[in-house]
Amino acid sequence: NQPIKTPDSVNPQTYPAAYEADFTLYNNLVTFDPDLKIVSDLAESWETSPDGTTWTFKLRRGVKFHDGTAFDARAVAAHITRIQDPKTASPNKNLWDHITEVKAVDEATV
Repeated sequence: NQPIKTPDSVNPQTYPAAYEADFTLYNNLVTFDPDLKIVSDLAESWETSPDGTTWTFKLRRGVKFHDGTAFDARAVAAHITRIQDPKTASPNKNLWDHITEVKAVDEATV
């Protein structure tokens, strides 16, 4: 039995139990509909390269974080890069290790 404790954070990058909360507290690039079909959320569309190694997401414009900061491709790239950085010590880093590069192509493309 594990005691229930108050989480130190709801940051899914650094607190493992918050990873599940991520899906209910935060929007994602894509999500699932009731039939478990992948549908758009923050990404309005996406494409996969013919060899399946490159994914390109077109982001919805006009989205803002709760503090009013604009959501854009730089924010997505920074989020993934931060999780992959060993200094962050994210317990979820292994879920992102297969991504070899992430870049903001323009404001709405990552």
